[in-house]
Amino acid sequence: MSWAAKRRAIYLGGVTLFLFVVVGVPVFLLWYEQPTCFDGVQNQGELSIDRGGPCALLHESQVQPEVVLWARSFEVIPGVYNAVAYVSNPNFSAGVVAAPYSFKLFDAENILVAERKGVTYVIPNAITSVFEGGVATGNRVPARTFFEFLSPLEWERVDSPVKGLAVGDRELTEETSAPRITAEIKNNSFSDIHNIEVVATVFDEQDTAIASSRTAIESLQQQSSQIVVFTWPRPFTGVVSRIEIVPQAPFRE
Repeated sequence: MSWAAKRRAIYLGGVTLFLFVVVGVPVFLLWYEQPTCFDGVQNQGELSIDRGGPCALLHESQVQPEVVLWARSFEVIPGVYNAVAYVSNPNFSAGVVAAPYSFKLFDAENILVAERKGVTYVIPNAITSVFEGGVATGNRVPARTFFEFLSPLEWERVDSPVKGLAVGDRELTEETSAPRITAEIKNNSFSDIHNIEVVATVFDEQDTAIASSRTAIESLQQQSSQIVVFTWPRPFTGVVSRIEIVPQAPFRE
């Protein structure tokens, strides 16, 4: 290559580099969008679109599935039932903020007699007690209760909203007439916990749930406790072997 040709090449290279720095880089920066967990693109180490990697939403391969341990309905008064399901979440740092669900109550002839839909949360590394009260069945008697989530669960990295909640002393009285259970709910954490739902379930000698009820605590201050009360209008259908009380709360916004 002649000296003139080399000089032209150097000149053109310099012009190209100048245009790239002066024009190309600003244009790139103007149009470049930083990857996020909401851009609809699988990037930044995500396992699927906007799931996994640094994102709060988790890919299904990162979590163990929930397990519905049981679902039952309990007569409160003739034609009115409370429906309860126990959902176990084995994941220590993954939960579900909002999960649509359905309770379906069937009679002995497998005819649907009542359905109730709602939205619940699923707390990390715990059992979530999903409760629907006052389900009317008319003259039909439920023989089977079916619980299901209505869509795939959206698992997220979350902290438990009930860390520090504990159940203290509990007492069952008036078991042969109008049963009454009192229990102490403690907040041992250093944060106030709001919108607490407390579900009490009674089990017989065969460890079968025979009754359930729910109450609520609007707010429980840090390092404090509150007494909750559950009542039933009629005696239980079996001998009480144990009482399980589950305090739970929605995730903080």
